[in-house]
Order: sequence, then structure tokens, then C-alpha cells
Amino acid sequence: MTSIAARFSDYADLTRQQTPVGWLLLLFPTVASLIVSAPGWPAAQTVLIFTLGVWLMRSAGCVINDIADIKFDALVSRTKHRPLAESRVSRGEALILFAALMALGACLLFLLTPAAALTAVLAVPLIIAYPFAKRVTNLPQLVLGVAFSWGILVASSEVSGGISQAALILFAANFLWILAYDTFYALQDLPDDQAIGVGSLATRFGIEGALRLIKLCQAGMLACLVLLGATLAFAWHYYLCLLAMLALFAYQHLVLGKEANRECLGYLRAFKHNAFVGAVMLLGIVAGQASL
Repeated sequence: MTSIAARFSDYADLTRQQTPVGWLLLLFPTVASLIVSAPGWPAAQTVLIFTLGVWLMRSAGCVINDIADIKFDALVSRTKHRPLAESRVSRGEALILFAALMALGACLLFLLTPAAALTAVLAVPLIIAYPFAKRVTNLPQLVLGVAFSWGILVASSEVSGGISQAALILFAANFLWILAYDTFYALQDLPDDQAIGVGSLATRFGIEGALRLIKLCQAGMLACLVLLGATLAFAWHYYLCLLAMLALFAYQHLVLGKEANRECLGYLRAFKHNAFVGAVMLLGIVAGQASL
């Protein structure tokens, strides 16, 4: 019984169940897209289907990422204790788990409209490609930005029959946000990545350049969200939430402005702090939709 519990613990570790911030960062914009694209409020069943789909795809993405990174993870201090890197889970087991998660995700397609199901299928190559992008480019966050934003398009296709203008604006905002928070994430591993030749926006621009890029992307995200509010004629409640997001972004840079915090844990805290940003963004969109 203990060995079974240990095995499930390893699988949970492999799919990052101990760090829910990752799937929350996917869930908030996906639910936001359901709200801004639907003619009314989305049905509870639809929200539940997309919540489960986000969880499955994020879990599958973590597994394929670790399969691709198995040799690199063993050389990076932050990741050397991951299940595959420590051989607690075999590559074969990981592939079976990935296939099972993708199969469960495929079952959800039958609950979607044909347009949404087709859009969702188009995301699969992006999910698989991202872990390998860092081998050939210093811009893997661009691939991640599209992959992690794809749920916005699927959600819009489900409730509106196509990709709405609001969803496209939200996609652009989310893409820029992902570039920002994943660059925080990449800064954790900057010395190790430079040593082993793994590419990222952090390795391309260095610490100071990466932090400037993050600020630009955060500003661009807020600009897109202002455009979203204007397009949908949201009331002032929505813009209060945008101001709160600006304050949260400022706090991230204020904390990292102290040299003592420019370390692995400091960058990780800044990354995780974006869960609050996503929650406030979703709250703003709910408030904006309720004011119409």
C-alpha cells in the first residue's frame, strides 16, 4: 500500500499537482474568454468542461516537458529532484501517463461544438512543440504564449461559434502576460541555462534586459485590456480592477528592485504572484459583464 501511495505521489509530482498556480494561470483567461465571447453568461456545465480541460492539458504539458527535459533537469539545481530526473518515474511510465491525460482530454471534445473541438485539436502540436523550442531558439516563450493562450480561442469558438473580436484582444493581452511571467520563471534558472545551452528570453537579454522586457509586456497587456473594456463598453468597475493589476505589477518590480531578492526564490515568488493578477483580471471582466 505504501508503494502504491508513493507511486501516486510521484505521478502527482510529475504533473505539478503541488503547484496549482500553473493551471490557474491557464484557467483565469479561459473562463474570461467564455464570459466576453458568450451572448450571455456561460452555462455552468460549459465552465466545468473547460476547467477540467485546462487541468488535463496543463498536467499533460508538464509531463511532456519533463520527458523532453529529462537530461537537462538533472543538471539544473531547481529541477534535479523531479521524478524523471531522479528516475522515480521511468520514461515509459511518463509516456503512458501523457497518453492517458491526452485521451481524457480528447473525451471532452465530444462535449464541445465541432468548431471548438477542431480549434482544441490544433493546440496539440503547440503543447508538444514548446518543450523542444528552447533547444533551437532563445524565444521559447513565444511558443508558450500561443500555446497557453489557445484556450481563449477554444472557449470563444464554443460559446460564439467563432473567434470573437473580444477573444482576439484577450488573446493578445494574455500572450504578453505569459511572456512577462514566464520570463520571471526563466530567470530562476539563468546561470544553469547559460551553462547547459538552454534558450529563453532570460538568457537572450540577461537580468536587466529581461526585467525591462517584462515591464513592457505588462504595460502592453494592460493596454490590450483597456481596449477590451472600451470594445465591450465595460463600466468603471472594470477599470478599477485594471488599476489593481497595475499595482500588483508594480509590487513585483518593487520587491525585485532589491538586489537581495534577485535570486531563484525571488523570481519564483514574482511568478507565483501572477495568480493574483489573473484573479483580479477575471474579477474585472465579471464586474464589467455584470454592468452591461
